[in-house]
Amino acid sequence: MFRTWTAVWLTLLLAGTTEAARAESKSIAVGTLGDEPAKLIRTYQPIANYLAAQLVGYGITEGRVVLAKEAREMGEMMRLGKVDIFIDSPMPTIGVNHIGGGRTILRRWKGGVGEYRSVIFSRVESPIKSIADLRGKHLAFEQPFSSTGYILPRIIFEHSGESLVLLEAASATPPADKIGYVFSGDDENTMEWVLRRRVAAGAMSHYNVEKYAKTSLASLKIIWESPPIPRHLVSVRNDLAPEVVAAIIHSLTALDKTKEGSEILANFEKTSKFDPVPSQALELFEKYRMPVIELLHLSQ
Repeated sequence: MFRTWTAVWLTLLLAGTTEAARAESKSIAVGTLGDEPAKLIRTYQPIANYLAAQLVGYGITEGRVVLAKEAREMGEMMRLGKVDIFIDSPMPTIGVNHIGGGRTILRRWKGGVGEYRSVIFSRVESPIKSIADLRGKHLAFEQPFSSTGYILPRIIFEHSGESLVLLEAASATPPADKIGYVFSGDDENTMEWVLRRRVAAGAMSHYNVEKYAKTSLASLKIIWESPPIPRHLVSVRNDLAPEVVAAIIHSLTALDKTKEGSEILANFEKTSKFDPVPSQALELFEKYRMPVIELLHLSQ
């Protein structure tokens, strides 16, 4: 009997100790958008682990990756303190910061690229020479949260007076006075749809045009390009302690200064470094902040 009660007591004691440890543990949560959980967690977990190790002096014991498919969901998690850091492309970042009360602190050179442009491209033999020529025709965007593959070009087009309408399929006929658009799902599909004449034109970053066109690049032409925007951004929730934010900035900007840090960056989608956001980019974001929020249906 004594042994039995001793075993029970030890079990309860250990369980209580474990629960207490869990209650005292603190994590740093890194968020991003996407619909491929396994791939994104593999990609982002090492950077979350690195930040957790750098922030151990602030009581941080682990790094976590938090995913969402939409800016509103991610913003709500940031607002509730479930996401501390958000790393993603510029236009969704505007939406997440709006909902979650976040602020941008750094630029990420994803794939070794600090900034990129959105372009609209068509086949070289096409009579399309400008955005106005797309009225009554089909334009392929990537996904609703893509900065260069949807949000930025659409906002700029509408600011210039063009009217766009979402089509159920590429086979649907757009109104003669509007640009009909469809979502391809990814840039590779967009490229194939343009090359196979399923759509009149496509939108993506100028880097991805070269990447996916491959040997067919000579058969394409660029009919429009946007101002440059940062490739990726890092934001933090506003109520994160200032000293923690300072430590995050220091930790990320120091990564490219050491061999170990460079290896972490290379494994993080070939990131080359983190640095301050250019002032001209901040001005562009402010100019298009409300249109982005409205386009993402985040104004309420």
